[in-house]
Amino acid sequence: MLNKSHIPPSDAAQLRVLDALQGGARTWQEIQALTDFNNDYLGILLGELLGRRLVKTGHRGEVRVYWLPRA
Repeated sequence: MLNKSHIPPSDAAQLRVLDALQGGARTWQEIQALTDFNNDYLGILLGELLGRRLVKTGHRGEVRVYWLPRA
């Protein structure tokens, strides 16, 4: 049974996040500015992309950043 409180993100939304990361490592705020997604939706998208290992995460100083793994 589908849980209506969690609608899976669209492929198009995931592609927007991946496109935002084409320029290299970006902070949450930078990704958000490029995609216009709210905090909750961006969190869902990044969580799914991280789970599929399409995005990596780490720190630049004390700031968390996200980037695309090398092919």
